[in-house]
Parts: sequence; C-alpha cells; structure tokens
Amino acid sequence: MHNDLNFETRIINYVRGIDDPELAQHIATCPECQASLDTIRMLDDTRQLTGPLPSIPDRLATTLESLLPRIRPDLVTPSAPSLIERARERVSAIVADLILDSAATPEVAGLRGATGRTRQLAFVSDLADLDVELTPQDDDWLVTGQLGMDEVPEGLRIRFIPAGEDPLDASVPGARETDITGEGYFSLTLPSGGWTAAVTMDDATIVFQDIDI
Repeated sequence: MHNDLNFETRIINYVRGIDDPELAQHIATCPECQASLDTIRMLDDTRQLTGPLPSIPDRLATTLESLLPRIRPDLVTPSAPSLIERARERVSAIVADLILDSAATPEVAGLRGATGRTRQLAFVSDLADLDVELTPQDDDWLVTGQLGMDEVPEGLRIRFIPAGEDPLDASVPGARETDITGEGYFSLTLPSGGWTAAVTMDDATIVFQDIDI
C-alpha cells in the first residue's frame, strides 16, 4: 500500500469522504497511516479556512516531514519533493463543477443541427468560473474560453491534459498549454478525445474535468 504511486491522492480523497474500502482496511491496522491520516486532516482543515491558504503551522510541517521516510521511503532523495509539498499540492486542488454541457441539452427542431455545431461548457468553482466553446475545425477542435474572476491575475496559463492523467503533473505527455489574457480569454486547438483543464494561481490549482470532444 505504501508503495502505491497514488497513495497521496487516495488518502486526500479518503479524508474528503470518498469511499476507499481497501485503504480504510489498511489504515485500521497501520499506526503510521493512522498518524498520516490525522495529519492530512489537519492540513485539509487549514485549506477550508476562508481566504488564501495560510502558512502551514511549524508543528504540522515537522509532523509531515517525519512521516515521509516511513510512508514513502522511495521518495527520500535529495531531489524528491517533500511530503508537505506533495500533500499541500493535493489539498490545494479545487475541482470545478460542470453546470452546463450543451451536448446534453435536447435538440430543438429548426434551431440547430445535431452535428457540426459549436458546443458550450460552463464550470463553476469557489475561486473562478470557466466558459468554453468547442467548434469543429477540420480534424481538430477550436477551443475558446474565458476564465471568470473579479480580477484575473497576470501571467496565468491554462493547461489541457489528456483525460485519465494527473492534472497536477507538469510533465504529462500530450498536454497543451496557452496564455490567458488579462480579460480572462484564451484560445487553442485540440484533437478529439477526453481532456482535463487546469489553471494554477497563487496557492491553488483549479481543475475542470470531463471536457470530452
């Protein structure tokens, strides 16, 4: 279990209430993972506070660092990210809700065709919203969108990662990336398939899932 490459993700999801019987059974008999679970709960409680993520308390940071050699000894190398960095990255991920997909809207006779039309997607999250239009363009799709915020920070970029890949992994093969303007607009082309979009700003990464084109 400790050698599972998705261990951090699974335990974060478990803290947030996602059922994982195999992990639960392991934690029940593993004191090290019980300590890890308590620590991750503390970290997740920190994330739930309003406003930007505060600095992690020194006591919590020390506890996280001490757990790394016992839980993931394979990661204890000079270049490996610390457990605190990995855990904070996972905890600070915000998954947006898909509230509109025009492909799922019943066709209205005489107003639009069933094929070859532009498709709209709309996402909402606590930090930013996203509106996307997908338009067929030869063998690819033109993806245009706008990130909705009161004030869009400078230098933001949006990444599109093939579905099933880790959206927090900056080295995913096949990912596409483009700039977001000061007004929140962006545009790029993508091949057909499943995609996940991600935008990182300050202390959080917003994840927009289920972009199937």
